[in-house]
Amino acid sequence: MADVKRIIRMRDDKQAMAALVQKGSLGDETVARFALAEKELEAELLDVISEANTFREGWGQLIFPTAGEMVAHLKHKEVYYGVATQRDDEKLKLQEAGKPVPQSRVPLPPLVTPPGTQIQVQMPAQPGPANGHAAPANAEQAEIAAAAQAAGLPPGFLQAAQQAAAMKQQQQQKLQQAGQAGKKQVTVEEEEE
Repeated sequence: MADVKRIIRMRDDKQAMAALVQKGSLGDETVARFALAEKELEAELLDVISEANTFREGWGQLIFPTAGEMVAHLKHKEVYYGVATQRDDEKLKLQEAGKPVPQSRVPLPPLVTPPGTQIQVQMPAQPGPANGHAAPANAEQAEIAAAAQAAGLPPGFLQAAQQAAAMKQQQQQKLQQAGQAGKKQVTVEEEEE
């Protein structure tokens, strides 16, 4: 999902940058750095697609549309659960200004959350104490953290890489367990013969 957010942000930034370049407010160096960032993002997207295809063939084509839907859902959820707070803030501002607070003509329904559902609105990543990035959980993630910091990559990249490393580690454990289960099944079949 971090990549989808970066794609959206870069698309918006590219339009703003083009307008600033046209006015002469930005130089060629900034445009070159932005082009380099776009190439890095493309390389990362290709890496994510190839990694998704290692889990199951065809997932590479589905991963970004699904992540886009998830990002849109999170934005919708943030707005939905922020309506009551925003309404209270606006009422308070009107009262402080001495203006009348309009009453709703239609009764507002309560914000409903289905039973058993937990509301978690994602907040920006909190940097770790040591290097401004999230603390790595194992040696592989520590290597990723060091490489990301050395390359000057944003913390969102590090989180995505850490999640990918954790998923890869889980997949390897499942494959090992499945291989051990398969060996046990073969030995049981041999004993039955």
